[in-house]
Amino acid sequence: MSQEDHWSLPSKVHGPRCNGFLMSRLNPSSPSHCHRAKCTYFQQMFNEAQPQRLFMYVKDNCSKIPPHQKSRYIHNVLQMMATTTSDSEDVSLAGSFTGTTT
Repeated sequence: MSQEDHWSLPSKVHGPRCNGFLMSRLNPSSPSHCHRAKCTYFQQMFNEAQPQRLFMYVKDNCSKIPPHQKSRYIHNVLQMMATTTSDSEDVSLAGSFTGTTT
């Protein structure tokens, strides 16, 4: 982590999939303005903080998140995805988690 990294909690714009992560700009002068993310439980770093990637990490790989917080995180994300059915990527992701197809 360089001195140029400025980590902060995610804003509402980031959505519930970014909860549990600290966010930073990868390169503020870049046209894509890619965020970096760091798990607050396990310190896992993501150079591109894609929300679906962060969700899958918490759901499948983060061993340090307490079970009740993991359950609440997954519930909040799935609830958000159920209300945003226009995003086909989110709907298919929810289906893969619950074992159903859309």
